[in-house]
Amino acid sequence: MMGRLAKFSISAVALSVLLVGCTTHNTPVVQAPKKPAAENVSTQESAAVEVWRQYYEANVFDSGSTKTPYQMMLPEQFDPQKTYPVVLFLHGAGERGSDNQAQLNNGGKLFAEHRSDFPAIVIFPQAPAEDYWAAAIADRSQLPFSFDYPYTGENDVPATDALKGVMAITDWLSEQPFVDTSRMYLMGLSMGGMGSYELLARKPDTFA
Repeated sequence: MMGRLAKFSISAVALSVLLVGCTTHNTPVVQAPKKPAAENVSTQESAAVEVWRQYYEANVFDSGSTKTPYQMMLPEQFDPQKTYPVVLFLHGAGERGSDNQAQLNNGGKLFAEHRSDFPAIVIFPQAPAEDYWAAAIADRSQLPFSFDYPYTGENDVPATDALKGVMAITDWLSEQPFVDTSRMYLMGLSMGGMGSYELLARKPDTFA
């Protein structure tokens, strides 16, 4: 599909699969394994941080109408002939931006540390600095802040650009043979919790 996937690469300790969108379709290509490299860091503490972050692969999902930065981690011994659950994690307001790194600050290490215990495809998209996951109207003029949520699940209030990007990623994942569509899970922190509720309302039959 034209412009569906600008660059979608995923790596695991034993196997790396690169999915590159060309002008007409997405083509899976098997590549050599890519392992975290702790030897490039100066201290034991920083090495530990570098190792867990290198389990993730940073890219941008281009749906044609939105471009969404994301980080993705595959299970150990990833086999594209098997199926795996998906965990989609929506970050909070403090991790918004365009660096494609901050969204891992809360939660990224936890999933990496339990990668062997719970094999899953874990995805952390990143929302732009001035956008929200949910179509929320925020009043920050006084404390406590207040939020209104105009989308009810039954009206035509459009999704934010940030959430449109997440929905595009979700749709693409649902079509992949290595995804167990009966085990697609959604999580969110703070602003990500707001987005999770709206995404569930917009896609009630997608997540477990």
